[in-house]
Amino acid sequence: MKNNATVELQNFFYDKRVLVTGHVTYLYSWLCILLHKMGARLIGFSIQEPDIPNLYKEADVHEFMHVYVERTSNMDVLERINKEFQPEIVIQLSSICGYVENHDVRGLYMFNLPRVLNTLEMSRQSSHVRVFVNLIPDYLDNTILRKCNITKTGEIKLMMGSFRLIEFLTAGYRNAYFNPENHDSHKKSFVNLSFLNPIGGGDWSRDNTLKNYFDSLEKNEKKLIVCPGSRHSLIHVIDVMMKVLDIVYKLYTPSKNEIVDYKMISQDSFLKDEVWMAEFLKDLYHDKNFTIKTDQKFLFDETLTTDMFHMPDYKQITDWVPRWDVRTALVKTIEWYQARERGANMQRYSFNQIDEFLDRQQPISLPLL
Repeated sequence: MKNNATVELQNFFYDKRVLVTGHVTYLYSWLCILLHKMGARLIGFSIQEPDIPNLYKEADVHEFMHVYVERTSNMDVLERINKEFQPEIVIQLSSICGYVENHDVRGLYMFNLPRVLNTLEMSRQSSHVRVFVNLIPDYLDNTILRKCNITKTGEIKLMMGSFRLIEFLTAGYRNAYFNPENHDSHKKSFVNLSFLNPIGGGDWSRDNTLKNYFDSLEKNEKKLIVCPGSRHSLIHVIDVMMKVLDIVYKLYTPSKNEIVDYKMISQDSFLKDEVWMAEFLKDLYHDKNFTIKTDQKFLFDETLTTDMFHMPDYKQITDWVPRWDVRTALVKTIEWYQARERGANMQRYSFNQIDEFLDRQQPISLPLL
């Protein structure tokens, strides 16, 4: 049975016109599936479709949205989208998710900044856009950058700096044009929203221990290579995207104190290192022959923290409790990949996972292994 908050959220998004930039990425494919489930009218805008396999293709996300795949720095396309579809909500994903593996430092800046600037400007000029949210995945310990062969501390900081610039751009547009104190006069909310990268089916990025596990099984191997000390936020992507939509909903008709930049904070119980994850998988399948090996090249004496890359006035969301606990999130992710291996219809299966999530009123947990 759905709780009142879930019903209220679904009623709000029904028939809302939502522009999603970066819709072909793993996170945004799940976001689009969730929004479609709620009855939203979707427009996707992205630079390219990712290499196969990817969730966007696996779940045929293109079937339920208008899609533009062009240079995302093209202002003419954004103006055409604004004129033809009149989006009310714009949700933008910083490009590290799904694109960072193919971009060097210069390429990342050239890709990120024009895209964000043009989307912000289109949203500023639009008489229809009410909410602009810049989503910023906060990669714990910068593991994904290291796994993309970016190991120099200075280079990591330089790449993360591109996202800091995007944060300043978003906050700058808000402060220059849409002061929260005068919200009644302009009716626009421009904010940054930071969150730790979640887990879920359809993530084929390098920073994915579960994907590596299934790759190992496909090769009939009995080992999993992990990075000791490399932590992950084991919150399911549906949980994270539901919280994102809840914040968007509140920003649509906010009080002035709600129009601020947000950072979603994970409870310590949801942060686990890769050794813990590997042991969980080994115990889950009772496979004593499965070996766990460590990759020493990711052991650094210097610990990089992501806090240095974020503006200090973020409002931390600390009272958020995901519905699915760590073990449930892991099992649901594993079940998604197993369904794919069986040849299941992954669009239908993804919708079914959302149904299961939405129809469960209370948090669920699995017994300890």
